[in-house]
Amino acid sequence: MLWLDLTRKCQLQCTHCYNQSGPDGDHGTMDRESWLRVIQEAAELGVARVQLIGGEPTMHPHGVELVDHALNHGMEVEVFSNLVHVSDRWWGQLQRDGVSLATSYYSDRAGEHNAITGRPSHRLTRENIRKAVRLGVPPRVGIIATDDAQRVDEARSERAIPGANPTQPVRRGHHPVSVSPRTKPPRRIGVDDLPDSHFRELIHPYTGDVTEVRRPARGFSSDFAAVIRAEAGRFFVKAMFNQPGGRLDSLNRERDIAPYVESVSPRLLWSADGEGWVILGFEAIDGRTSSFNLDSADLPVIVETLNRAAAIPTPSVARDWPETRWDAFAADEAEAELFRGTSLLHTDINPSNIMIGPDRAWIVDWSWPTRGAGFIDPATFVVQLISAGHTPAEAEAWAAGCRAWRVADSRAITAFAKATMRMYGHSARSSPAAGWLQAMEDAARSWVRYRDRA
Repeated sequence: MLWLDLTRKCQLQCTHCYNQSGPDGDHGTMDRESWLRVIQEAAELGVARVQLIGGEPTMHPHGVELVDHALNHGMEVEVFSNLVHVSDRWWGQLQRDGVSLATSYYSDRAGEHNAITGRPSHRLTRENIRKAVRLGVPPRVGIIATDDAQRVDEARSERAIPGANPTQPVRRGHHPVSVSPRTKPPRRIGVDDLPDSHFRELIHPYTGDVTEVRRPARGFSSDFAAVIRAEAGRFFVKAMFNQPGGRLDSLNRERDIAPYVESVSPRLLWSADGEGWVILGFEAIDGRTSSFNLDSADLPVIVETLNRAAAIPTPSVARDWPETRWDAFAADEAEAELFRGTSLLHTDINPSNIMIGPDRAWIVDWSWPTRGAGFIDPATFVVQLISAGHTPAEAEAWAAGCRAWRVADSRAITAFAKATMRMYGHSARSSPAAGWLQAMEDAARSWVRYRDRA
């Protein structure tokens, strides 16, 4: 089989992704003609089967045409999709003779599955597995284990995906890396494979000679992210091209806030600015992504960590960072004023941003801290809990463990829930292929209905 790795674009941010695909990925340098030529040459060499992978191959602008081209050359095609969003055009392709479908599935529990994919994708993938079966395209379902506690056996036998063809669960050791046919362990590379010589020169005073670079599951929104082992120790390094704009501004905010959030976040050990790069070097922690599952033992630890973060005094550097992102989705200026405040906020509480260690937890990725109403971080926790399968009442019960939530004006929380629903709705309509946005709108809508009835 020939594997065509079409794209780094994907709606998800899976913890085990071998090529760092995600929403900020791109389609690479191969143009349409190059892909068509590869398929033609492969057929001429006698290749009988091709698999389209990525990233999410259905997001590639020429994916449908590549299926046609392979079929016209007498090849069979397997499309390996996350099944978060499948257009009608793609459903038509998948039902053709010679085309088969494959996907990945992680748990019978939404929260566990979503923690691995980094997005609330469980419902969408499961519904599209069922749809594929109804259309006569039973998918090959790979059950991939990222840790020993994962419910892979329950996922494999789950009645919710009748008619699919689940493979034997693939298990891994301590490091959550995939060894299934479509993935491989994170590459360990040497100093010569760092981005460029300028990058190496910038970090060398802090790291010494680099002996290993391991691309982790995190860092999809950075131009470079890796855990580096070097003469001076281990570091988590994230970097952006030194080009003015929102992404660089975000990294600069993370650098500026880091000294003030060390009680709940990995320490920033050094930073380097150069003509081509801005680089942050954090302590490398030993932890795992948290679980927002219904029965997760992480939830009390997460609440305790949110309370520790809320106790951090707002530093002067944050005075010019008022929280305004929800303002455009408030009903009016009076509602937007309910989001004002003096608390330091993280603003993106989700499973990937809470790391759990043996004896503590960390809030990571302070990429857009702001100053606002203290209930906002617990509120972002609530909508994520709902997307992980909790009822709104259950989610708010966990948030009630946060002092900032308990003292908040109920009207402000309701206004924020409605603004969140509108915000995700707007984003979902702007990016219809990103199915996770629709799932988040659905979670927020469920929360709004609950609060309106209360």
